[in-house]
Amino acid sequence: MNNRQVLYTFYIPFGLITILSIFMHLFQLDKQSLHHDESMHVFYSWFIYKGDLEAFSNIHSPMMHGPFQFFFNSLIFHIFGDTNYSARLLPAIFGIILTVLPILFRKDLGNILTLLFAFTLTISPTLLYFSRFARNDIYVAVWSLIIIACFIGYNKTRKFKYLIITSVILALFFITK
Repeated sequence: MNNRQVLYTFYIPFGLITILSIFMHLFQLDKQSLHHDESMHVFYSWFIYKGDLEAFSNIHSPMMHGPFQFFFNSLIFHIFGDTNYSARLLPAIFGIILTVLPILFRKDLGNILTLLFAFTLTISPTLLYFSRFARNDIYVAVWSLIIIACFIGYNKTRKFKYLIITSVILALFFITK
């Protein structure tokens, strides 16, 4: 297959799937009121955003999961302000990342299955719901898919870089959940 055929049969459709994913994840992100779970996560992120780490540490409990989402949501608040839209922006970004990650499996799956994989992740109602919801579920899905890709890469090549990436992702996993 030449470069032009690959462009038309893979990259353009993959780009269209990515654009669809961006639209589905970001459009009217703030039109639904915050769920109780979301409000708790956003509330603690807001403490960090306001610089009140003492209040965050006095209130936060391990039942609320790891600090990843709180500190990164706080960063989003610093960049975009503290709104319902920005409160859900980080999970939405991770939802978009999840729909692009099948590209890591392209050599093993081929073009058609990679496109089908990406499209399925894009239109999945469950994944769309959890990637527009300020909780840690979508982060865990992204970390899991990256670890699977590293596992496959390491088993095929035995390159040390896959172990390093897996270690970093596992660390992120532990501070997320």
